[in-house]
Amino acid sequence: MPGSRVARRGRAGAPDRSAVVVGRATFQNAISCLNLSAPLLVVQRLLLAVGLAAAFGAARGADWVLEGGVVAVLDGDTLTLADSANAKHRIRIGWIAAPRPGQPFASAAKVHLSAFAYGKIVRARCWKRDGDGTEVCTVTDGVRDIGLEMIRDGLAWHDTRFASEQTPRDRERYAREQESAKAAKRGLWVEANAVAPWEWKGAGGKK
Repeated sequence: MPGSRVARRGRAGAPDRSAVVVGRATFQNAISCLNLSAPLLVVQRLLLAVGLAAAFGAARGADWVLEGGVVAVLDGDTLTLADSANAKHRIRIGWIAAPRPGQPFASAAKVHLSAFAYGKIVRARCWKRDGDGTEVCTVTDGVRDIGLEMIRDGLAWHDTRFASEQTPRDRERYAREQESAKAAKRGLWVEANAVAPWEWKGAGGKK
């Protein structure tokens, strides 16, 4: 098969030495590109990056994408999306947790999410389903990550229970925005002892 042999044959059946020389030079160039003299730390960082990527992939299954209009907002982190076939999808915005009904700012969080999403066309990138079939997704309106906006405005927590499902970059962004909202006392952070939804006794300690 053309191009499948490392060295071409001459008229007498001997290897074409010019091809061997070219092949050797190409191999040496490739080795030099690896920069094997780089410090061991660089190699360790590369291995760490590969390991993190593998762990992230193991923590999440295959993603799927939904696009459609938001026809209902159920609370501060849950909405209903109708796709192009008018199939309804109950979606929980991943990596955030809004106040539960009965908690301070629960109504404000629902109103705020409605302002972002209700009646809008959104894109949801999903990676798992809750026990009741609710799809867990990030939701964007083409410009903004709506979950991140809810954290930024102080109307949702960064749900660190599921931080392993985030990339390191997303994890850092969400944590940073929460710290910023907390420092500025935005939204629920006006309360010195704001209680996360999964720790709130009124919800039985459940999300």
